[in-house]
Amino acid sequence: MTSAELAEFVGKVRRLFRGEIDEEIFALAKVRIGGLRLPVCLAALDDYALLYGGSKGKFIPAKFFEFYAKRTVTDETSTPTPAERLKSKALSDALDRDAIEEDWRRIRQTCEQLDERTRSEIVSFLEAHRWNRFPIDIAEWSRVQILAVSDIATDRFVDREDPRSFWVRVGGGAIRVGDTPRSRPSLDSSLVSGGSGEAGNRLSRVPHFEDRFPVEETEIPF
Repeated sequence: MTSAELAEFVGKVRRLFRGEIDEEIFALAKVRIGGLRLPVCLAALDDYALLYGGSKGKFIPAKFFEFYAKRTVTDETSTPTPAERLKSKALSDALDRDAIEEDWRRIRQTCEQLDERTRSEIVSFLEAHRWNRFPIDIAEWSRVQILAVSDIATDRFVDREDPRSFWVRVGGGAIRVGDTPRSRPSLDSSLVSGGSGEAGNRLSRVPHFEDRFPVEETEIPF
C-alpha cells in the first residue's frame, strides 16, 4: 500500500470499530498491513466488521488477518499466490506473539501497581503454602508467579475455582521459580490496570496443561 492507501484503511477501521483499540498493537499491525493489497484488505475489513464491528467493536489485528487469509482464498478477482498465503499466516502469527507479550507485560504491571501491603500479603500466603520464595524484585518473578499474584489480587476465578484455592493446589511443590508458561496467560485484562478489555476476549479460556507449563515439568493436577 501507499501511505495514502494505508491512511484510507486506518480511517475505515476507526469508523467501523468504535470500541477501544490497543494502540500499541495497532501500530505494529499497520506496519505489516502496509505490505498487503488494499482491495483485499478493505474486503476483509468489511467481512470482519459485519460480524464484530460497531460502537463497541474492538479491532483485533490477529483476528483481521484471519479474515484477510480467507479473502485471499475466496476472492475470485484476486487469486492469491502461495507466497501471499504464507505471508498472511506469518502476519497473523507475528501479531499473536506481540499480543501475548503485551498481555504478560500488563499482568506484571498489575503486580507492580498493587498496594505494597496487599502484594506482600499475597506473596506471604503463597510462600506459606509451599511455594518457593519470591524474588524481592518483581522484574525477576517468573510468569507463573505474576499470574498467581494477579489472579488472587483481582479475585479472578480459575477453572471455576477460587484463585487462592487453585494456586495453593497447583503450587504445592509442583512449581519451581524457573517455570515459564509458553502461551498467552489466562487473564481477563479488563480487570488489569491499563487493560483495554480487548485481551479479555482473547484470554477467555484457561489453557490446557501442555499450553500453560513446559511438558517436561512435573504434572500439575488441573
